[in-house]
Amino acid sequence: LTESSIVCLSDLEEYNNYTVMIRANNGAGEGDPASIIVLTLEAVPDTPPQNVTTDSLNSTAIQVCFYPPPPVNQNGLITSFNVFYTGDPFQTQTQTVDVPISPVVYPLSAMLCVILTNLEEFNSYAITVEAVNSIGNGPESDGVIEETDQAAPSAPPQNFTAVSGPAISLTYMPPPPIDQNGVLTSFFIEYFGVDRDTTMRNITVPSSPLSHTITGLDEDTTYMLRIRASTVIGFGPFSDFESATTQEAPPSSPPINITVTVINATAFNSTWRVPDEDEHNGLLLSVEIRLEGIGIDTRITIRVPITTNDTSLQNTILSPLQEYVNYSVSFSVRNGAGLSPYSDPIFLRTEPAAPSDTPQN
Repeated sequence: LTESSIVCLSDLEEYNNYTVMIRANNGAGEGDPASIIVLTLEAVPDTPPQNVTTDSLNSTAIQVCFYPPPPVNQNGLITSFNVFYTGDPFQTQTQTVDVPISPVVYPLSAMLCVILTNLEEFNSYAITVEAVNSIGNGPESDGVIEETDQAAPSAPPQNFTAVSGPAISLTYMPPPPIDQNGVLTSFFIEYFGVDRDTTMRNITVPSSPLSHTITGLDEDTTYMLRIRASTVIGFGPFSDFESATTQEAPPSSPPINITVTVINATAFNSTWRVPDEDEHNGLLLSVEIRLEGIGIDTRITIRVPITTNDTSLQNTILSPLQEYVNYSVSFSVRNGAGLSPYSDPIFLRTEPAAPSDTPQN
């Protein structure tokens, strides 16, 4: 024979060394063999990485660990692994992480780990892994779901409004879903009066309903209010301040330092001061002095306008009265919402006067 011959050996394993032997044979028998070692070419891995496990490290990081495909399925020199992770529902773009192999010892068998960082807080991720060699990418592993830990909210509540009234009614919405970073457990409200009741106070309310009414406030007072949300980890940032003003209410107490003295048969002299400012509950308009005759059917009301909340001692002449009549005198103060309670009555009598008519019969 002088011509070359070609024989095709099939159904071999990918990337495997084979010893190929050949010998000649004639009628006298077989000759000595000739041999050669041949390495088959690489192919893409035909199974995914094994035993993929995940562990949430904190609110923004997950550790992923896995084993390479079995050696018989690697089909070449594994050069890297890709880790795919997709957040749900807000992070829809799939990202990949190249996992370097060091040191390189073939066939690969040791466990490998990688930490995924810069993830969304309190978000579920579907994670898969694939092996890569010089020919291409092998199949992905089955998806593993892992959830990052909770964190404090990263944004304040939305649509925070404060409505003025006898009390202050608040409405609000949670932070945007992507900024809640966990399960909301409560809302924390801070408030203080601008000119009165200036101590900063706070109240914690449940996460539902999304409204609250603050009572026990001073009347006719402007309050500044703000709110923040909380998870089990802590509080998020405050909202901007909102303002609301409580309505006026009738003054809480009557004038103070009241005195009434007799001037003559038809007049009394009175002195008084407006009540303390925290009893005003609004802008004072007038002082009302009520005189009731005892034993006669007469009632007189004298209204004294107040142009400013002057706290100095004021003087008012009460007249004209009837001669030699017992009167009870009491004082009240009025604002836009109504009258305060009346003061305790003071009893006194006008002086006698000369008869106003001649004797009869």
